[in-house]
Amino acid sequence: MPNAPDPGDEGIAGDRRPALHAIVLAAGEGARLARLTERLAGAPVSKQFCPFNGGRTPYQKCITRLSAWISRHRIIAVVARDDSERATDQLPATGAVELFSQFADCGTAIAVLGPLIEVLVRDPSAYVLISPADLGVVDEAALRTTLRYATGQAMAHQRTVLVGSPLARSSAGAGRLRPYEPALPGGPIVPLARLVAAPGAGAAEPATGNALVDTQLVVAPARALLELYAKLYPRLLRMFLFWASLPVAERAHYFDRAGRGLPRLDLQADLLAFSHDLAVCCLPADAGVFDLDTEHAVIAWLAADASVAGHEPSLVPLAPASDRPYRRTRVPAPSGIYPAVAVRAHA
Repeated sequence: MPNAPDPGDEGIAGDRRPALHAIVLAAGEGARLARLTERLAGAPVSKQFCPFNGGRTPYQKCITRLSAWISRHRIIAVVARDDSERATDQLPATGAVELFSQFADCGTAIAVLGPLIEVLVRDPSAYVLISPADLGVVDEAALRTTLRYATGQAMAHQRTVLVGSPLARSSAGAGRLRPYEPALPGGPIVPLARLVAAPGAGAAEPATGNALVDTQLVVAPARALLELYAKLYPRLLRMFLFWASLPVAERAHYFDRAGRGLPRLDLQADLLAFSHDLAVCCLPADAGVFDLDTEHAVIAWLAADASVAGHEPSLVPLAPASDRPYRRTRVPAPSGIYPAVAVRAHA
């Protein structure tokens, strides 16, 4: 990687580098993999908390990956209320991170907003690294190196950087990042021309031009993200700012009442896609970063991981195709609250 400012967390006396915080998205239900994870774990469990290969879960690996260079007191994990105890149990007491219990699964854009406000209250100049907790990774060192480089570039240029990976057959249903010019592994960041949302199961986006797979890893100035929320969803932001002003004991009760009509908003498709100042950083092809959104993606990740490690791949018991719960539920958007162009209903 080219030289870039080291975004190390602690720094030295007099160091004025912005602090880096991490928001880990670990609240997804993982409905598509529900049958598989139940068979592997012996009980219903979200995919980020499932030990696919008999070892550590994707959630544990994600926290370990980030805490290698970000202090754990600056890592916030967004989890569903029902998973709070599991998320705590999967980390040792000495390595615990702050948990943010999500009141409902309303998509990644809403999942990020609460922790983002919390970060800005503590540090108005902070940068945030947003990471899904359910990534399957083959080369952890390569991913950590790229994330550190992307963070350094985001801080140096004061802009939002998205991390992409070269296209692969297993990424047919993932979102796409289309930079203005080719983004090379180890090369400089490249301005983004277009962010294409994930088309969903069975609707692959053509692999053309300079397109990269969107890993959903994002490094951004926290204030810039909040300004984007203010521009696109002012009433949603006001709701969350009022929530943040409440005593901690009253916050959950507030969203139990006020949050019932919220639509499902995706961080990439419904927020970042409307930004005009995005850049792309490319992962090495052999980093092997997989979005574990389908059983076939899980198989591809385990096979790649086994090939690198030199052992036999883990056996994954597939459910019959007719039993896979791939159907999505349409979530209505209340009129008058959100701009219609930015609200995506899943069918």
